[in-house]
Amino acid sequence: MLVFIPNQPRQVYSKQYLHADEEPYFIPGRKPVLIRWKERTISFAICYEVFVPEHACNVIQNGADIYIASVAKSAKGVVRAYKRLAQIAGDFGITVLMANSVGYQDNFQSAGFSASWSKDGELAGQLGDEADKLLLFNL
Repeated sequence: MLVFIPNQPRQVYSKQYLHADEEPYFIPGRKPVLIRWKERTISFAICYEVFVPEHACNVIQNGADIYIASVAKSAKGVVRAYKRLAQIAGDFGITVLMANSVGYQDNFQSAGFSASWSKDGELAGQLGDEADKLLLFNL
């Protein structure tokens, strides 16, 4: 995942926790990427990592107060991700954002429904299943 922030060097985050079907093709990243921006610390997750408790715990222990997850989830996967990301937000008192893809993926239909959760775990914003939409979240 490439991270672009104005007036800062580009950062690269490599997924640390691989799903079993990814292991033959990828090598896990070795460390989290934490970005300081406007007095906030932003962490990242890629897809399966949101379901790995150690991932969220590690970034929280390193000072993250914003958790951004980039995922590719079907409708069923979105339901599971919503539950887990709301739990992360509420349990750790952090802002959580999820960007999901829309449309046909490798072997499934990605459902969209990108969303954000407030520090208390409440759904703060949500898109539908349409392409070409932008979810804005005020920090």
